[in-house]
Amino acid sequence: MRIAIVLIIGLLAGALGGIKAYQSFSAGSEVPHAVMWMMRYHFGAVGDAIKAGQCGPEAVGSHIDTLARMADDIEPVFLPMGDDLDAPFSEHAKALRDGIQQMQSAVGSDCKGLAAARGETFEACKACHRDFK
Repeated sequence: MRIAIVLIIGLLAGALGGIKAYQSFSAGSEVPHAVMWMMRYHFGAVGDAIKAGQCGPEAVGSHIDTLARMADDIEPVFLPMGDDLDAPFSEHAKALRDGIQQMQSAVGSDCKGLAAARGETFEACKACHRDFK
């Protein structure tokens, strides 16, 4: 009976220790996921505004500005990945920043221009996710 109790306590302690170890090793992954969630939210808000025909600075300006600030932080959040991956990732990050800059330039014009710039930015996102997911 004592052996069974000690064995159960040992298994519980081992399970709790394993859970804590897993949490410690995976603790650094929250920021990259948060960046992607926030970019998805703001990118979607711009898309919703385009669909609604509201492409002025009051409707999309803050979302695009937030995307620009987050794009500036992409490399510090995700790098270093390793010597052979850093340069391609930086190229994708530059394409993202260039696309967002086109979106900023298109704000206030017509929705077609903003939609085209958003489409190019979306392609930059897809290319990076294709290469690095």
